[in-house]
Amino acid sequence: MKLRSVQVDALSEPARRDFLERMRVHLRRFFPRQCQSMNDAQLNARVCNGVRRAGKYDIVNERDVCKYCDLMFALGENFDADSRYPWAAAILSEERLDPTVKTNRLFKEALRRRQGNPA
Repeated sequence: MKLRSVQVDALSEPARRDFLERMRVHLRRFFPRQCQSMNDAQLNARVCNGVRRAGKYDIVNERDVCKYCDLMFALGENFDADSRYPWAAAILSEERLDPTVKTNRLFKEALRRRQGNPA
């Protein structure tokens, strides 16, 4: 499924609730420390922000949006503009890349750097 911020807002209420619920479960499972102080409404807001931010880079496939949100929780909500992660901005600005390729490169690079291999 492809998602854009207006689409998340315009989804039928059951579909919207389903998407947000799946994302909340996913994020609480994989990012418990980052999510522990957030209630469902706050987490929903973060997910919707992730959908909007990902959409700026034409990342609209549900799986890719999920990965983008994962990166937001791992690196910070504004990782795409954070000077600590110039590699993220460089990948995201490559217009010739397919959005899924872009997302996979971001994810791979974040994992590589997290494992202590910055080069």
